[in-house]
Amino acid sequence: MTDIFDELEEDLRRERLARVWNRYGIYVILVAVLIVVVTAGWRGYEWWRVKTERSAGEQYATILTDLDAEGPGAGTQSLEDFAKDAPEGFSILARFRAATTEAANGDETASAATLRDLADDSKVPALYRDLARVRLAQVLINAGDYPAATDAVKSLAEDTSSPFNRSASELMGLAAYAENDLDEAKRWYTQIAESATVSQDMRQRAQTMLSLVERITAQEAATVASDAEAAAQEASGDAAASEAATSPASDDASSATGATAFPMPSAGGAADSGADTSTSGTDGGVSFPMPTGTASDTVGAPAATSPAEPAPTDTVPEAAAPSEAAPEADAPAGNATEADAPADTASDAETPADAATEDTN
Repeated sequence: MTDIFDELEEDLRRERLARVWNRYGIYVILVAVLIVVVTAGWRGYEWWRVKTERSAGEQYATILTDLDAEGPGAGTQSLEDFAKDAPEGFSILARFRAATTEAANGDETASAATLRDLADDSKVPALYRDLARVRLAQVLINAGDYPAATDAVKSLAEDTSSPFNRSASELMGLAAYAENDLDEAKRWYTQIAESATVSQDMRQRAQTMLSLVERITAQEAATVASDAEAAAQEASGDAAASEAATSPASDDASSATGATAFPMPSAGGAADSGADTSTSGTDGGVSFPMPTGTASDTVGAPAATSPAEPAPTDTVPEAAAPSEAAPEADAPAGNATEADAPADTASDAETPADAATEDTN
């Protein structure tokens, strides 16, 4: 009995499988065929891609060899033509190389245009677009267009998640330094020097630029201080010159009222006047008449009474007034001996006065 039941179950199972196969068998076959076809297609595509890239690589290497053989001034038309039909990777490489060649030839405008096209091409991966912006900033800095270079990498320098953040920051600092914006340059280089994620070479470059910026800042401060001091000295000199220009009148007035001018008569003049003369020794000194009258307010003015006339007795003490004022005379530098003459002949000047006294008695 058991064998009969087993045979019945086996028949039922076979019938179920037959019904399932009849219903879904075609789909199973299609899936299997599809898997085979897809696998074969994928393998075929891989073979074609490798072959194409290998061919493109060989062509690209040939173009580079030709460019190197041409040397400076080589054209970039072959690279541009190659980039149009080459695989994506080689096309990007060719466009970058074309921009580099144009910059090396001194055509910064064409190089910047090529790099802008790369940076704005949505088909190019974002990583290469950012790299094109960094390269564009370098070309613009070399061309002297610092504002455009700053605009090219400003977004990258402010985006800390970008892999080109520190490179963009370094270019921002370099552009600021080139524009003589030392404070802005110091800010960017300080960020790089204090970052823990930058390479040692980049940190050393940032520290070198920081030292240079600080040195230039100190020199400019010293120059400003020196210019201010020079301006102050010039202003002081102008003020002194102006004061000196207005002072002669007051100096003349003070000379007229304060300076003492003592006349120095000659020996001949004394003889002609008939006045008594005497020698001040045997050394050849010149004697001159001494007034015996009342002295005037200004030393050296003519006496009120001639030395030849007898003077009253009560005026005798006043006869020495000129000799007392004589030391105050401001004689010229070259006539020092003559300026001392009044003091030396004071004793001789008393002779007429003594004679007048004797006559009175």
